[in-house]
Amino acid sequence: MPKADTPPSQFRPLKDTILFSPLKLGAINLEHRVIQAPLTRMRAVKESDGIFVPGDLTVEYYGQRANRGGLQITEATDIHHYVSRL
Repeated sequence: MPKADTPPSQFRPLKDTILFSPLKLGAINLEHRVIQAPLTRMRAVKESDGIFVPGDLTVEYYGQRANRGGLQITEATDIHHYVSRL
């Protein structure tokens, strides 16, 4: 029986592809090319009416997905209370 980390014979191991090769992005040195895109998880904490700030849940969410040498582009959150003039 093949080892659990051995891919089927018809597949090339991904560790040997360009996806997992280093990349220099400006002043940032990435160990691989897997980048987490920005998401809108709506996990900010309400500070006051219309004002939301990242909190512990946001830190936990991105921390669970972080890895050494990787890049995450984090989400946006509301920073201004919009008042309709209608």
